Amino acid sequence: MTAPEDTYRRIKHHYTQGLTATQSWRSFLDDHDTWLTLTTVTKLYLGFQDSTAAKASPY
Repeated sequence: MTAPEDTYRRIKHHYTQGLTATQSWRSFLDDHDTWLTLTTVTKLYLGFQDSTAAKASPY
């Protein structure tokens, strides 16, 4: 999945700030005048969760 770098960074920032995928998606629609699907944002959030879990795993 590809997203422009600035969009990716904003979504990752939302994730690290504790926003849900839906809250992040709404922020893009309301505050950033950027149209994304909720599915796109959710998939990125899942990827962030996977990478966080992989870093935390001792195996």
